[in-house]
Amino acid sequence: MRHFPPRSCALLEPPADPVLGKRIARRDALDARASLPLAYRLQADRLVCARLLQLPAVLGAHSVALYLSRAPEVDTWELASQLRCRGQRVLAPRAIPCSRDLIFHALDSGAALRTGPFGIAEPDPASCGEPVSRDAIDVVIAPVVAFDASCRRIGMGKGYYDRFLAGCPLALSIGLAYEIQRVDAIPVEPHDRPLALVATEIRWYGDGAEEMDA
Repeated sequence: MRHFPPRSCALLEPPADPVLGKRIARRDALDARASLPLAYRLQADRLVCARLLQLPAVLGAHSVALYLSRAPEVDTWELASQLRCRGQRVLAPRAIPCSRDLIFHALDSGAALRTGPFGIAEPDPASCGEPVSRDAIDVVIAPVVAFDASCRRIGMGKGYYDRFLAGCPLALSIGLAYEIQRVDAIPVEPHDRPLALVATEIRWYGDGAEEMDA
């Protein structure tokens, strides 16, 4: 497949303000992702999905919490389907805007979805039962707008996943992204939570990445 070179958010003089630095990195990464042809994204999605499904920690997980993607994010719908076919429990988030929290529900048979407050599909609590305890989650798969080689991430800027991951320290956190979304360095604020791993169509990032890609 055609390899698109990673974009960099680095400026001649990087802004001292991390909020401004994130805003620039987010803008550049969103533009870069939007520039990918559909055919490339579809093939890249398959590669990312295959890479994730082969990860031992995912193979051994009982419950996998993942975001429900919308284009042009890395697709998670096929990933959810394959996890369920393997008998693993798939959880999806529901956003609570007043507290900026995420609550995860199991996508069991009969579970219905609805459009959430940000136009994203989310579980309908009327059909999905009680939220799943954070202690019962083995793997969290998070959306990524931009990331760096140290697995620091930028999302859409509302802090939902940073807040959730801070209260879910035992789960393995994994981000999914296209290689073109990688930047030189993500500005860091005190509330930011790095991911353990990031998977792209090209490779893994994080501790043990070289062994996983071998």
